[in-house]
Amino acid sequence: MLTSDLIDAAQMLLKFGIQYLAAGASDNIMRAINALRCFLTSAGENIWNFLASAYWLIATFGYDEDINPYLDIAYQNVCTCQEDAKAIALMFGGADKAVEMLTGCSEYAGNKKVEVDAAKEEFITKVKEANVKAVQEAAQRSRTEAMTIELTYIVERSGEQGLAKKTTEAFDDYKEKA
Repeated sequence: MLTSDLIDAAQMLLKFGIQYLAAGASDNIMRAINALRCFLTSAGENIWNFLASAYWLIATFGYDEDINPYLDIAYQNVCTCQEDAKAIALMFGGADKAVEMLTGCSEYAGNKKVEVDAAKEEFITKVKEANVKAVQEAAQRSRTEAMTIELTYIVERSGEQGLAKKTTEAFDDYKEKA
């Protein structure tokens, strides 16, 4: 998928031109145009065989765990480039259906890409939710620590009376806001 998506992103202009010209074409015509595009780019997409053999050579010597994080980073960047290419094509008049039909050179690849995109969206949603929760928890911890420091200072400086005054002020502030 890495090399396929990389080649796919690299041929953005070709795909945009096809999408623009074939926006009103029938499904069969779009499939024929896509087959021609795939014919022209199959050499690039099949480079994965060479890269896979290099990967397995590295894995044979036990360095696969060292290279996997870099492959993940590369794929994330390729995915971002894919999204940019889709957005540009749609912005300049490409049709949603054409974008969907031109996602891969086989029906299986296109369907798999749709599945991967759906899983990626679900993952991104979960990551965003986790990030929001982490930020909220960090902010709460920060407020709690700041309040603990302030109250400790008040108790040291003014004793129980200072603490009672601070509590009354906080309650009055709460009532006013409510």
